[in-house]
Amino acid sequence: MADPLPTAPYGAWPSPITAARLVEGAAGVSEIRADGEDVWWNEQRPSEGGRYQLVRRSSSDNRHDLFAAWDPDSAGGTWNARTAVMEYGGGAWGVRNRVVVFANWA
Repeated sequence: MADPLPTAPYGAWPSPITAARLVEGAAGVSEIRADGEDVWWNEQRPSEGGRYQLVRRSSSDNRHDLFAAWDPDSAGGTWNARTAVMEYGGGAWGVRNRVVVFANWA
């Protein structure tokens, strides 16, 4: 017969899942924009030092990391679409007809 499961009071059950583990790979999404049939967004990547990566989802449902396409050797790690000028209101980048302009946080 298998060992019975231990009992513990509410809230005291040991868990291997921690708050840090829940968010370690999470990406923040902001500044979502539509351009024709494409959807673009700015994705914050904690695993890359909080770098902001521009991402496009095309009408064919393909995902494109813009900076990684420009600089495949570094997976786009040299680019960071972020600015402190409009920290709370966004505005670090724009797109129209697949032409992108952005402020690079250096």
